[in-house]
Amino acid sequence: MATTGTYTFDPRVAELLEEAAERAGLDPATLGARHIKSALRSMKAMFASEWMTIGVTQWNVQQETVTLSEGQTSFLLPTGGIDILGMVLRREGHDIEMVAISRQDYLAIVDKTTRGRPDRYFLDKQGDLNGRRVYIWQAASNDTDQIIVDYLRQAQDIGGLSNTLQMPPHAFDAAAEGLAMRLAQKFAPERYEMLRVSYGGPRYPEKIGGKLELLRQADRDRSDLEVRVQYYPRTGRY
Repeated sequence: MATTGTYTFDPRVAELLEEAAERAGLDPATLGARHIKSALRSMKAMFASEWMTIGVTQWNVQQETVTLSEGQTSFLLPTGGIDILGMVLRREGHDIEMVAISRQDYLAIVDKTTRGRPDRYFLDKQGDLNGRRVYIWQAASNDTDQIIVDYLRQAQDIGGLSNTLQMPPHAFDAAAEGLAMRLAQKFAPERYEMLRVSYGGPRYPEKIGGKLELLRQADRDRSDLEVRVQYYPRTGRY
């Protein structure tokens, strides 16, 4: 069997639009400026909103290293950072897990400037995506400790039709079906219900199935699930 031996599938925005239009029963050759503008808007809603709420999309996970300064009590996530998936303090070559706490628990800390080994953090999600602030406690006690943080990043902007899509090849089918569903809702309502079920399953959007669920399953973390209970003696809360 002769194969190419290459792995270069990297579709452009225009290709996704054409594929979605065909699935929605629209001839790509007849698409006008209104259709294109609408499709780009729908892509933004799908990638930057819906897909950021269905679970962790692994291609949007990033890692950042922050070198602390003595007395430092907070730092900013990089632009586009939405949430923190995990964080460790690296001291003398050893990584020590840091624990997430709530806004109320951070507020209840009497002296937020106490210096020592940082072992917990609070992410203030009220900040915009130009840099959400992460508060740590205790405050850094030296200039050599580093914090390693895995965080979920917002999907990058779509841009123009000639741009490539910020997603892996295995996400293309779900993306095309999702965009086709949105185009059909606006321009081919007779095909909307069929595409809705194909994309998200019979109970979409209350319960996800279809091609979107297949994408979630393909992109899931396949490591063993570990459940831990965290107890705070001071507050008596789990």
